[in-house]
Amino acid sequence: MLGSAFIPKFDADGITFETWMSWLSERQPYQDEEAYFDDQAKFAGFTRTLAHILDEAQGRALQAGLPTWVYEFLSLVHWSCGNVVTLNYDTLIETALDQAQLFDNTGRVGSGSVVTSFPSNASVMFGDGRGHIEQRDTFSLHKLHGSVDWFAVAGDRTGATLDRFTTTQYAHPSVREVAIGGRDVFLVPPTSSKTGYFDNPKTRFIWRRAQETLLTADRVVLMGYSLPLTDSALARMLWMTLSPGKQQMVVVNPYAGEVSTRLTALGVDPARITEVTGLSCVRNFVEAERDTLAREVASDFAGQHHDAPVAVGWSAHSMSAVTEASFDEAAETLRLDIDAPGQPLASISRQPGRSKDNTSRHTHTVGELLSLGTPAKIVARHGDHRWTIAARHAERGDAPAWILLEPAGSYDVNRRR
Repeated sequence: MLGSAFIPKFDADGITFETWMSWLSERQPYQDEEAYFDDQAKFAGFTRTLAHILDEAQGRALQAGLPTWVYEFLSLVHWSCGNVVTLNYDTLIETALDQAQLFDNTGRVGSGSVVTSFPSNASVMFGDGRGHIEQRDTFSLHKLHGSVDWFAVAGDRTGATLDRFTTTQYAHPSVREVAIGGRDVFLVPPTSSKTGYFDNPKTRFIWRRAQETLLTADRVVLMGYSLPLTDSALARMLWMTLSPGKQQMVVVNPYAGEVSTRLTALGVDPARITEVTGLSCVRNFVEAERDTLAREVASDFAGQHHDAPVAVGWSAHSMSAVTEASFDEAAETLRLDIDAPGQPLASISRQPGRSKDNTSRHTHTVGELLSLGTPAKIVARHGDHRWTIAARHAERGDAPAWILLEPAGSYDVNRRR
């Protein structure tokens, strides 16, 4: 029936899901009041259903364990203090970050420290209701299309009721439901026109921050993004920021050629575009970036003071001693066996060698390790876990100072390859 919201058969060359959602969310000139509000009601219902489906899918993914490269990706963007611009509604990045062992000079970094436009989670302890903004040495996450853990009162264009309600923030789901109150999940629809949502100042702030990061970036990586030109708002922002710039573009996509063609249509010089393709393109890209940093760390390690003691870990409060070491000549890899992660650096002895006291934690020096061979890569091992060393903490202690090696990834999460 004309003006009704039946579900069409979606086709990439015909009516897409994005097109259909656009029809429902935007008032058409031929609709009367009844047809318009009927579309609005169905749009709200399908938005809630979409959020529910995503929540269930995310729960299954987390139960199965996220792949190792996800945590390595978080290490890479954390170390670089980079910017992640995402159109995804899910909270996999935030959840993985809250599981991971990533630190700056202030302490452990959580999702509340990276999500643009929302106060840090540190405000929860004070309970003052005003929020607390922290500047942390980590990456920023710009969620342009909202999130399944954002909620607002329907029709609120001021942003006053829009807030973030994480599942880990509350002792019980029922407490979270009370806190959310009468708000609806805030997802910016995949429509060609998002005018109503862009009236929200928080949404505009996020988009402006994303635009600033694109303008000032040296390199932009399109990871899994197909760049549909039907998303007029984002297409125009990319055209304004990328076509006149000099950013190096990296397209990480199983169909990278198609994305590169769209970038060229936006005015990006093809000479600036590099492609990473294949079904495992994202994992391959992350591992290649990790290995580039690993080679730099290994080269730097070879030039350190030979009497300097070595520890491996994620912060000064989460360090491991090197208990054994071996060198793989074929792979030019130094393999370090480490004791249990999560212990303070102060519990490790600077003195090399072994002690009759089994409670003492002794480690190796740079010279002892380099005597096995000069590495192009350093790998740490504990039990069944393997990590590539891809960063170094600031040196600590009296000369020769500690050499603190940091692995990519996290040690205390349910991971899979």
